Amino acid sequence: MDLFVEQIVAKKKSTRETVLQIFIWWVAAMLAVVLIYLMFIIRIGGIFLFVALIGEVFGAYKLSSKFNIEYEYALTNGYFDVDKIIAKSKRQRVLSTTCRDFETFGRYDAKEHVNKTYKTRIMACTENAEGQWYATVNTKDTGYTLVVFTPNERVLNALKKYVPRQVAGDAFRD
Repeated sequence: MDLFVEQIVAKKKSTRETVLQIFIWWVAAMLAVVLIYLMFIIRIGGIFLFVALIGEVFGAYKLSSKFNIEYEYALTNGYFDVDKIIAKSKRQRVLSTTCRDFETFGRYDAKEHVNKTYKTRIMACTENAEGQWYATVNTKDTGYTLVVFTPNERVLNALKKYVPRQVAGDAFRD
């Protein structure tokens, strides 16, 4: 019987990302005021400035929507995939591996991984979120990789079936 479990996790915006979004819209508003001033008060540019105004607002929308990030964890018969979904429209495959290839797996504690060397670090969740788990894997595409994610119970129970016992160690013991 095939096993397929997936979970979508929305990444919460950091303070820096929120400030950047506000800044993008502030710059867009200031530019819109200048364009409207040129169009109606000085009466130059006409349709060209109107098109520029529409393009500027659209550009600000597209740029600020790139901060809306979700991660999808999918487990299919032992294959573990992590996708990054940007603005609910663009999907990027971040990691694709088998659970058998996990070198380590367990609850995530940032202090344990500060001084470790990884070629790639994937934070597929909100920083400092509750219930973070990690896995390390060595792949052709990403090298020695640390992936941090926040699986729900369904994903954890499915992982339990495929992660080798010697790798999981005490991770699943209560």
